[in-house]
Amino acid sequence: GVAKPVHAEAVVGAGAWGATRATVDGGWVWTAAVQSPGASGLRLRLRGLRLPADTELFAYTEAGALAGPFSGNGPRGTGELWLPALPGDTAYLQLRRYGPGGPEPTAQASFVLDAVGHLGAAFGAAAAGAKSFCDYNASCIVNLSCVEPAPAVADARDAVALMLFVDEPYLYACSGGLLNTTANDGTPYFLTANHCLSTGEVAATLETFFQWSVDCGAPCPEQWGTPIGVPSLLGAEVLATDRVGDYTLLRLDAAAAPPGTVLLGWTNEPVAFNHEQPLYRVSHPALAPQAYSEHRVDTGATACLQWPRGSWIYSRDVVGATEGGSSGSPVVNADGLVVGQLSGSCGLLAWFPCLSRWHATADGAFASYYGEVEPWLDPGSVCSDDDDGDGFIAVACGGDDCDDADPSVNPGADEVCDNGIDDDCDLAIDGEDPDCSLCLPAGAACSSGVECCSGRCRWLLRTCR
Repeated sequence: GVAKPVHAEAVVGAGAWGATRATVDGGWVWTAAVQSPGASGLRLRLRGLRLPADTELFAYTEAGALAGPFSGNGPRGTGELWLPALPGDTAYLQLRRYGPGGPEPTAQASFVLDAVGHLGAAFGAAAAGAKSFCDYNASCIVNLSCVEPAPAVADARDAVALMLFVDEPYLYACSGGLLNTTANDGTPYFLTANHCLSTGEVAATLETFFQWSVDCGAPCPEQWGTPIGVPSLLGAEVLATDRVGDYTLLRLDAAAAPPGTVLLGWTNEPVAFNHEQPLYRVSHPALAPQAYSEHRVDTGATACLQWPRGSWIYSRDVVGATEGGSSGSPVVNADGLVVGQLSGSCGLLAWFPCLSRWHATADGAFASYYGEVEPWLDPGSVCSDDDDGDGFIAVACGGDDCDDADPSVNPGADEVCDNGIDDDCDLAIDGEDPDCSLCLPAGAACSSGVECCSGRCRWLLRTCR
């Protein structure tokens, strides 16, 4: 697909674009159409989004697809928003102001439509041969619903998502999957490939569609057609990414993953040199619904020049295959644990998915970059040097700060003698701390011996011995 620049200012009541109608509650509705002839789907970018508290924005199609409501300055509060994908070549933008608010529209609600993402038709003719899936897939691609998949992918089918995103001037698709943490806290971390997505600007445009599949033998949806009726999320934040290992770890813009989805486990045990180890995958090749493939690690496969074995896992396809759109899909071991994510193919005729004897499948190795994602996926294993920023390292990390969550507590602090806290980390609290003694220490000014802890006051120097 391609993102085409446009410029249409939607200032309600002040422009010719769109139409406004009063509502019986004293508010109003403003609606305008956006059309890109020949598109199988649209994504619209809004900038300068500014909606008062009583106004909401929707986007919809005549067939009933709906996105929204959106409010304020958009989900990220920036005033910029790529709307979710809507099927067809025509979409409608609608502002709804809830009354009573006066008989006339106000200019408070406004935005600029400044780009239209045109989702095109099929990439091209599929490879020749008997079809086992969609017309736009290679003949060796296997519909997940048409096989009895290995138990290893029982969770993957509920964790893998189709990704649609915008990296101007084009629209792209990849695959990725949800990852769990050792804390099992439900945070929607999401793994995909660096070559798919690696910047915060692009991550903000991401839409993820989960659990999208079709029954065996059922008609495939139109390529680039938007999945309807499946869970989806809009937006993400890049946490860690690197070309080495070709990975990107995202946090999706949601408090939790969609209901019914699964967060995948993982292992940092290396598999790149374990010849014949079985691997399994669910992906979205060429933007098709979920497809299935099996692979075996091949330590004899020739590695690509800039993809060294160890940072990448090389395998041969055994069942099914991958193609464009599968990139970023997690690959799991026999226990269903993520060990990497798809980079692509390497070898002769790598652009023909069904000729796997001539080329190998290459996955970025999770074990090779685990240390870079460990702070998020295994938060308990990471020891911070100085969480509270007071300049002292926590006891748990080998330092002497007895409370690294409170900057007022550290070995350099003064003991407060009546708060029940060991402020200076000397293992003595309040009156038990020598700093809080009622008598004067040696060298302190004195007028008599009874004032000194030693009982002696130097008469000439007027200091305690």
